[in-house]
Amino acid sequence: MPVYEFHCDDCNRDFELLMRISLFDPNKVTCEYCGSKKVCQIISHINVITSKKS
Repeated sequence: MPVYEFHCDDCNRDFELLMRISLFDPNKVTCEYCGSKKVCQIISHINVITSKKS
């Protein structure tokens, strides 16, 4: 499952959500610290694991 990162504009804190892609809706995300809906998704790095060396 992917980890989504968000920033809250009200309390100025970052938080992460672990959620299935099929259930992800950025419009329904609320801050886990203050409950605000004024959150924006942060573009984060990805990590890919392969079976062979690249």
